[in-house]
Amino acid sequence: MAGRRDRSFAQMVRFEGADGIIHGSFFRGRFRADGPRIRLGKAVADWARLRVEVDGTAGTYAILLDGERIGGPYPLAFRAGRAGLQASNGVVRFDDVRLESVEPEGPRLRW
Repeated sequence: MAGRRDRSFAQMVRFEGADGIIHGSFFRGRFRADGPRIRLGKAVADWARLRVEVDGTAGTYAILLDGERIGGPYPLAFRAGRAGLQASNGVVRFDDVRLESVEPEGPRLRW
């Protein structure tokens, strides 16, 4: 049985170096990129706000940095799983981490 550290069937968005973001999914422990590394145009040396917006209805996710969309929408590889934080090869601080459910805009149809 898979444990909490198991990355099988997981989506990932993370800073890669000081000026890039990689994104994709793990399938049976191997990372598959959903697109090329996103180049940020400037190094992130201070606090930055990384936001991942998931649209479960459309089955997509988008990446925003400091309120500006920098990538997506990309298709979700999986529609269920855990959320996690990860840092690699650098000093990272996480602050004000939130998982929120956002109601879709517009009228809701009931069948």
